[in-house]
Amino acid sequence: MLGAACALVSCGNAGAQKQDGGPGIDSRPTVDATPTIDALAADRHADRSVDLRRDGPPEFKIVDFPVPTADSMPIGIAPGSDGNVWFTENYGNNIGRVTPADVITEFAVPTAESELGDCALGADGNVWFSEGVGNIGRITPTGTITEFPLPNAGTRPGAITRGSDGNIWFAETAANRIGRITPAGAISEFPADAPWYLTAGPEGDIWFTQVPVADSGGFGTRIVAKMTTTGTVTQFPSTIADSSPMTITTGADGNLWFVEPTFLFSVGRMTPTGEITEFPDVTQGISAFAITTGPDGNVWYSVGEMYGSLGRVTPSGQVTEYPMQTQWGLVYQMCTGPDGNIWFAENGANKVGYIVP
Repeated sequence: MLGAACALVSCGNAGAQKQDGGPGIDSRPTVDATPTIDALAADRHADRSVDLRRDGPPEFKIVDFPVPTADSMPIGIAPGSDGNVWFTENYGNNIGRVTPADVITEFAVPTAESELGDCALGADGNVWFSEGVGNIGRITPTGTITEFPLPNAGTRPGAITRGSDGNIWFAETAANRIGRITPAGAISEFPADAPWYLTAGPEGDIWFTQVPVADSGGFGTRIVAKMTTTGTVTQFPSTIADSSPMTITTGADGNLWFVEPTFLFSVGRMTPTGEITEFPDVTQGISAFAITTGPDGNVWYSVGEMYGSLGRVTPSGQVTEYPMQTQWGLVYQMCTGPDGNIWFAENGANKVGYIVP
């Protein structure tokens, strides 16, 4: 779902088209959409071929509920300035909004089959999102959508984040670039080899994981790098064998945290100078995917496929995991919501939900 060519390209708001999203579809959970509250007993999922850790508290609360559009494949998720949580639907081609009362409204994206990806809250109070077909989009709290075509075809923008400079930054993996778009829609692009996921990090830089182009499918050796707001890249190759950072976030401790879904199955922490510490207590044998920083100062992540968990790592490295009930949830993105809960998009189960930290 991610995007990246080699010469610096800048353009203004060329080709930007302001269009209203389709009519909102309101959906309050029905009987079939009743939020699921997981307070799982210790012997739940005893038949798993790979047993998940069960060291969470005896009672905890996970709530999830279906997206109104069937098979919509929710993937990106972000807090809104309006107190709601917003998410993208890769197959459904909608932007969804969830209120604190768990009411979902969907807004159709004007471009058909736009291949919606990641999303992030902008400094302007709007939610920005990527479209794999080559657009960056913006939706206001009232649902008005504007799409900004990128200057070159085939870039496939994916991961997206708000930078310290107030602009939105996004990865163009297929074009070997990282892009920047201002709140007014002016786009600039900077060369960066195969950027994968990114986050606004220490010293105002954009930190990102890189997948060498030679690696098939993006599952080989990865490294962490940073880019200044003027486009200068510094790489931090790992000295740990089989290290493969993928999704990345900036922790409350000022360090970079990432998950390693292959080989090591761990959560890693990297200082701004490149020193890496790994925490292998994450469930072994099952891939970790999403990661975000919580309001409690801890880092939260997702792990698992058929049955998964939501995990928490303290700054000191103490790991706790909370099993989920939904099969094939596939949580690829997480965020802290305006309500202080950790929200997630269940790509495989067509649900969104949250855990109360």
